[in-house]
Amino acid sequence: MENAKKFNLEEITNRAKNMNIEDLKDSVKSSYNNEASPEEIEKIILGLCEEKETTPDIVLTALAILLQQGATSVKTPGQKGAIVKGKRIEVNDIRRIAKKSALKRSDISLRQIARALKQEIVDILLTMGDCAPDGNLSKLMKLELKNVTKTEAIWASDFQTYNEKCPERVRNWLVNNYMQKFRYK
Repeated sequence: MENAKKFNLEEITNRAKNMNIEDLKDSVKSSYNNEASPEEIEKIILGLCEEKETTPDIVLTALAILLQQGATSVKTPGQKGAIVKGKRIEVNDIRRIAKKSALKRSDISLRQIARALKQEIVDILLTMGDCAPDGNLSKLMKLELKNVTKTEAIWASDFQTYNEKCPERVRNWLVNNYMQKFRYK
């Protein structure tokens, strides 16, 4: 045991502080909001395009509809689907392609996809007008707030909490709802 190196926390800390920043980027990428990376999103969309023999705009629209309707929940049945221009995409399709598309991690959740696409989702849904599905938290928000508009109802999805473009009233409600659920039990 004489030749065994002595544990030196200061030396280890100094080596850690001197790591190359390029070695660390992937470890902390999108960790704040726990989002899928742009590269992963591209792989998911193109993978679904190939599997479903369709175009990226159709895939993104189907993703927007499904994620808005609560597909981010693990309890969502895999057979739940959206049909856009005759092409059906199911939650199971997204889960399967997301698993194959994960870079430097074992899996990508639908919530991570929704967070990464939060602005694209709301942009697509706002153009749909009254036929757009409301956010997965809109019913609860309508119980607590008065005179909720269709636009506010569309924004009322848990994955919009970190979207800086979210209307202030909705964002405040989303943050308060989050705090009540997870922080102050």
